[in-house]
Amino acid sequence: MRLTTSLITVLCFITSSLLAQTQFGLKGVAIDSASQTKLDQATISIITARDSILQTFVYADKGRFEIKNIPPGNYLLMISYPEFADYVEHFTLDDKQPMKDFGTINMILRSKLLQEVIIKARMASIKMKGDTTEFNAAAFETQKNAKVEDLIKQFPGMKTNRNGEIVFQGTVVEKILLDGEEFFGDDPALITKNIRADMVETVQVYDAKSDEAKRTGIEDGVKIKTINIQLREDKKKGIFGKTEAGYGTDDYYTAQAAINKFNEKQKIAAYGNFGNTGRVGLSGDDNNKFGVGGTNMGFRQGTGLPQARDGGIAFINKWNKDKESINANVKAGSLILDFSSNTLTQNTLPGNFNLTNRNSTSRQELINQSIGAIYTKKLDSTSELSIDITGANSSNSFERLSDSKTSRGNGITLNTGTNLSSSENNNQSFYFRSNYNKRFNKKGRSLTLKSSAVLSGSDSETFLNATLDYFDSQGMPDSSNVVDQFKPSKDTRSNYSAGINFTEALFEHLNLNVGYSLQGAINDVKNLSYNKSTANTYDLLDPLFSNHLRTQNTTNDFQLNMAYVKPKVSINVVGGYSNVDFNQNNKLGNTTIKRNFNNWSPAVYLWHELSKGTSVNLNYNGNTRQPYAEQLFTVAQNTDPLNISVGNPLLRPSFTNYLFFKYYKYQPTLDRGINFNTSISNTYNGIVQNRSTDSSGVNTYSWANLKNKQPNTWSMYSEVYGHIPKIDFIASISFEASSSVSYNYINAELNKMTTTTYSPGLSVWKNKVNYRASFDLGPNYKVSTSSLQSQNNNSYGLTSRLSLYTKLPFQFFIGSDVNYSYTGKSEVFNKSFDQTLITAYLGRSFFKEEGLKFTITGNDLLNQNTGYRRTQDDGMFQESRNATIRRYFMIAAIWDFSKFGKSQQPQQP
Repeated sequence: MRLTTSLITVLCFITSSLLAQTQFGLKGVAIDSASQTKLDQATISIITARDSILQTFVYADKGRFEIKNIPPGNYLLMISYPEFADYVEHFTLDDKQPMKDFGTINMILRSKLLQEVIIKARMASIKMKGDTTEFNAAAFETQKNAKVEDLIKQFPGMKTNRNGEIVFQGTVVEKILLDGEEFFGDDPALITKNIRADMVETVQVYDAKSDEAKRTGIEDGVKIKTINIQLREDKKKGIFGKTEAGYGTDDYYTAQAAINKFNEKQKIAAYGNFGNTGRVGLSGDDNNKFGVGGTNMGFRQGTGLPQARDGGIAFINKWNKDKESINANVKAGSLILDFSSNTLTQNTLPGNFNLTNRNSTSRQELINQSIGAIYTKKLDSTSELSIDITGANSSNSFERLSDSKTSRGNGITLNTGTNLSSSENNNQSFYFRSNYNKRFNKKGRSLTLKSSAVLSGSDSETFLNATLDYFDSQGMPDSSNVVDQFKPSKDTRSNYSAGINFTEALFEHLNLNVGYSLQGAINDVKNLSYNKSTANTYDLLDPLFSNHLRTQNTTNDFQLNMAYVKPKVSINVVGGYSNVDFNQNNKLGNTTIKRNFNNWSPAVYLWHELSKGTSVNLNYNGNTRQPYAEQLFTVAQNTDPLNISVGNPLLRPSFTNYLFFKYYKYQPTLDRGINFNTSISNTYNGIVQNRSTDSSGVNTYSWANLKNKQPNTWSMYSEVYGHIPKIDFIASISFEASSSVSYNYINAELNKMTTTTYSPGLSVWKNKVNYRASFDLGPNYKVSTSSLQSQNNNSYGLTSRLSLYTKLPFQFFIGSDVNYSYTGKSEVFNKSFDQTLITAYLGRSFFKEEGLKFTITGNDLLNQNTGYRRTQDDGMFQESRNATIRRYFMIAAIWDFSKFGKSQQPQQP
């Protein structure tokens, strides 16, 4: 903590230096020219005259405004007020005139403009509308055929972090909408890669409520950073798309196509993908860019060799004077994933450990389809109905062969084993949700009726053939165990809910929200295991590893929310209580578990705007977690004979307190700011893992409630960022620290695990029309200890990335990405690891509109990608190397096409 405090002090000193301003400014009074009334809360914006970029803004206090700390230069003053024409005037701040006094400014009603002369403003690039930042796309240059992802890189306050996520003013963007609606469901990257930049009118960035808060009407403190892309009117009708095809060394290939047809009421889009380079969907390596799901079908970059085929269609239509709409999408895909790995696992024991070396190969073939639609109808001016339906189906075949060797801490062999398994799985699911909202004549009074149903089912057949050989303390063969079983399973689940929410404005700034819902769940899970009676017949039921569980839950959920909301402050106090009746019957063992759980979920959310661009958040959540059904049932599973799981019917709920604080400051003047957040949590009566390892190395896992100890976590992140004027780069200095204290039982002894990580960071980037560059440097130091183990896993690490792109003469372009990572050795793993991954490309555009491109790409030029990973969890340290995509060279052709009206957006000639 002493190191953390010192680093915070240094960052605060750097911050105060960066934000120091010279004392230049302006003042004035805005009034109605007709009535001479002072215009309270008029928006006062300062825009640089040279590039029309918003520098800062304030709201007038009863017409009066004063802005200080503006650097000297040439500016435009723009004043906006509802129903009045915008007022714009040029002014200069310098040593001769450090403070510009505009005196009284007469604003003119738009209705009187026919006979008035007004000053017309230049095109503004940024506008502030309440808590929404709106970027005028036409004010930012892009290359021909650029996509939305290229456009938003030009926006002040927008960047891409080391994880590839889009970040706006320090917060990760989680959702992207098109004209206010989701498009292609849960894969927003399809929007940014598919929609052309010259089609965009504005891009809005704001904090949206969570889906749960929208559905229930109860504030949960969750704010989702959202980008909404508004299309230009002349680009809402036409056809556009993109095709790409490439072939490379070692038979690597890729082919993609997307076509879109838009009109004023309809949007239709379709895409297809085919290849083995790791692209799934059109989002490619950016599947996780927005922190949400995507169409990757379970594929994770860096693990396995994939062959993907997938596609989808999205459709939006409005009719009946826009009172009715439907948003639908269909997706289908297949993935073949060949996987091989070597994993080294150290399992902690009291005063000792076991070390397992496992090699495995597998092949997975997955096919899935899904269809979904959201229908919305405005019944009248005060009520609306929405219905959301989704259906999905998938099949999965899996084959795996693994061999392992486990040694004692002294190096003597404990056991060896081979495991061959194959399975066939089929899954179906159906989801239904309806919402009816009614707003009454009294402001703030509303009623919401909601219902939902989720049905799912799965069938699988697994053949397991495993052999385990055990060795005595001298390393000599002792005994063997052979498992040869057929394991069919069937799982059907149904969940239903119905609820009501009512809101009422008690006073001018105080709102009440009450809600109730009744929820029911019925789960029927059958897992059977059969041994052979003859050479080819599995018909002898093994009761030890068979179960048939039927679980029924009934939940009564009550919510009460008091919200105090003013323009610069909001306080939400939430009280939540639910009662759960749990009934589980083991039909094979003829046993029944009946439990009743009381779950509490109190919360307080505080937001305060200290000044424009500066705010603080303070949130508290309390959450009761009841045991999962799988943690309660007592039937063992032997899918992996070395690792067997059983349940604990005596588990009780746990309760977690979570406290979060965030400070945010942003200055549009030079696109710089501060972000600081910290959180802390602790858990009472925690549900922790209980592992028992016998003398032959077999692990049996169960669950237990923790007594007299509290697992806890804390984290802290701070960042200062801003322009470096002389070289026109943006730099970010950050420091992140986190710590967790967790517990588990190992052979009846309590094991305490502590992990603390310190991660300073430096990022420098610049995005221009014809070139871009970025550099990230992130060293880290991890302190990791286990109370039952004398060895620690402390280690140093480093990640670094350099990305370059530039456009060359004669329509050539070139770029490269270099990613370096280093993981230092520790007492557990005595070898360090480092790798440098380089991707480079060279290409040329053709034709006037540069619609055709040819590229040559080299992936992993140094051939160092080994899929390396190192993890720690519940008294286990693990290191693995996985087969993955390595070096190849590819030639590809890309064609962008469109048929629209003339673009209004400036593009590089």
